[in-house]
Amino acid sequence: MKHIFTTIVLLFITISSSAQSKEEKKAQKRTDEIVRVLSLDKEETLKVYEALLAKEKKITVLKEKHKDNQETFKAEMKVLSRATNRVMKDFLGGDRMMKMHAHFKAKRENSKK
Repeated sequence: MKHIFTTIVLLFITISSSAQSKEEKKAQKRTDEIVRVLSLDKEETLKVYEALLAKEKKITVLKEKHKDNQETFKAEMKVLSRATNRVMKDFLGGDRMMKMHAHFKAKRENSKK
């Protein structure tokens, strides 16, 4: 019985330590899509992931801070998105950013149909 309990505890520890946080999953999913659209190299991929992960972590903080005021949250999100886009534009360039924005705009329009 003691061995079964130990095995179960170790299983839960292994599962919890290997799981990514919600922010990491979102940032990775978005990064994977951007890599697919723009064909980024490893260095660019890492920079995009880091920028998106920082954004996701800030979003989590903003959601908690402005949970009672949706309009303030939206205004803060707009500022955060613009700042993240500027950071990404610095290492991706304007043409690639336009291509990325066009992809996500088309994706949004298709989801509305």
